[in-house]
Amino acid sequence: MGGTHHPLLGVFGVMSAKMTVANLMILVTFMSFIMYWRAGKQETATWAKVARSVMGAVLVLAGIAVIVLGVWGYFVPAIIRINYFSTSQVLTVLFVMLTITPLTALLLKSARTTTEMVWGRMPPRAGYALVLNAVMVILLMTLMGYARSSSRVHWHVYGVMRDSSQYAFSPALGYAAAFMALNTFLFCMLVAFIFWVATMGDKGKAAHGASKGELPHGVPAMAGGAPHHMDQRS
Repeated sequence: MGGTHHPLLGVFGVMSAKMTVANLMILVTFMSFIMYWRAGKQETATWAKVARSVMGAVLVLAGIAVIVLGVWGYFVPAIIRINYFSTSQVLTVLFVMLTITPLTALLLKSARTTTEMVWGRMPPRAGYALVLNAVMVILLMTLMGYARSSSRVHWHVYGVMRDSSQYAFSPALGYAAAFMALNTFLFCMLVAFIFWVATMGDKGKAAHGASKGELPHGVPAMAGGAPHHMDQRS
């Protein structure tokens, strides 16, 4: 969409909103990795407080800059929004990564470990949150992708190349959302089935190990040999 407003979606039909949200999501994801990196460690450096303040200020200012550039993009021509504002948002996010990552590495170099992180262990509520996050991501990507594509209505390129074929039709948003929900449900069921099949192999190994443990000293009996209690009777 080259204009600043879409005739159907208004301000949501331009790239400015998409670029802003995408860069904010990258910032949040990056900080989640930093939090995981710092989990279970206590900084012992004398300049740790100053470093944390600098990293917090850089993150806050970068978030504000991305939002300001995104809102400002609605009031400038498309060429300025694409060539300058979008690239500035990306460079801001890259600056945050290139600044916070080495500072965190220096902080943790002399940090004291307080709790060992064990991969794969989590409370049940964390597992529920992961499943819910997966469902929401699938629904969001499919629904927003369809909304973005269908906003072109009967145009291949909006306002430039019209779709004049007899198949120029897009289903209603509610109809498409129902199919997206069905696809999401089937996908989650398929993933659950795969995990269920994987657990069957683990159960088989556990049962095989338990049957071995019932034998004396955990070794198999010789073929045709008498049981231990029959030897004692004889």
